[in-house]
Amino acid sequence: DMYDRRGKMIIVNETDVIKNQQKNVYDFKVESGETELKVTLAYKDPEATLPAQIHRINNLDLKLTAPNGTVYFGNRGLLEGNFSTPGGSPDSLNTVENVILKLPTPGQWKAEVIGADINTDAHRTTTDVDAVYALVINGAKK
Repeated sequence: DMYDRRGKMIIVNETDVIKNQQKNVYDFKVESGETELKVTLAYKDPEATLPAQIHRINNLDLKLTAPNGTVYFGNRGLLEGNFSTPGGSPDSLNTVENVILKLPTPGQWKAEVIGADINTDAHRTTTDVDAVYALVINGAKK
């Protein structure tokens, strides 16, 4: 499936840097008749100190906005079913976030990676406190 859909993929592989409270925005188009849209955000996180209550140190969030303005946050609805549900709030616990939509609305979409809480340097090749991430948009074109 991944190979067959390679012409409908946008990949950001740790090339874009993000700082605390910054947003990186990616505009993309979903063609009419597209059966599924899958968007995944993943990032490496510095190791937490024990006995930390939450083992995530930094927090990046995934937010998708459909052509009609409907908002989807990463992982929203995926504990209850196989597809994402609109609305809600960002996932502040996980370092992998997904939005999975069946029969997505055709048109111009927007994906945002949000540096919600970057307090520890996760990207040591710069002198700033920042992070990098992987973002894969499957089912769309730039």
